[in-house]
Amino acid sequence: MGQFGNQLEYLLGVLDFATQLNRTLVLPPFIFISDKGDFFLRPFQNVFNVSLLANYIKTPVVTLDDFKKEMPMNNCTLVCSLSSKCFNRETTNYCLFEKL
Repeated sequence: MGQFGNQLEYLLGVLDFATQLNRTLVLPPFIFISDKGDFFLRPFQNVFNVSLLANYIKTPVVTLDDFKKEMPMNNCTLVCSLSSKCFNRETTNYCLFEKL
């Protein structure tokens, strides 16, 4: 996963994919990199207006926070698609994402 522009490009791709499959898309947090090179997560709804997005596209969308509230997480496993080079399991950010 790259910088913000790359993440937006991936978002457009998965929106199209979810539309083709007729599936709801769970909107993940965005990954930002500080000037010091530290990674941090920003919830999707803190970057974009989800209501406007949902009204604009044909695909049902839900934020990760709302998904977590509605789904029993004891049977779910969330996987970060980033390589271990980006996030080490020992870092707070990766563990936060892994335990969502």
